[in-house]
Amino acid sequence: MKITKRQLRRIIKEEMDIEDQRAMDMGIINYPDGTNAGDDLYTNLSDDQSVALDELENALVMCLKAGISDAEINDTVESNLIARKLGKR
Repeated sequence: MKITKRQLRRIIKEEMDIEDQRAMDMGIINYPDGTNAGDDLYTNLSDDQSVALDELENALVMCLKAGISDAEINDTVESNLIARKLGKR
C-alpha cells in the first residue's frame, strides 16, 4: 500500500484531531463554534477511497482505545509502507 503526501498529511491531521478531541473531553480545549478542522478531509475522493480512509480512521480509533501507543501505530504503518515499497506485500 502506497501512501501519498496528501494521505500522510490527512493521517497526521486526523491524529491531531483525535488528540484535540481528547483534550476537549478533558475540558482543556473548547472550540467555541463547534466546528472541527478535519471536516473537509475527504474532498475530491472516489467512493472507494473515502470508504478505505474511513476504515483506516476506524482502525486507528480502535487501536487508540485499546491502549496502543502512537509510536506503535506509527511503527506499524511505516513498516507496512516500507514492506510495500520493497515488494514484500
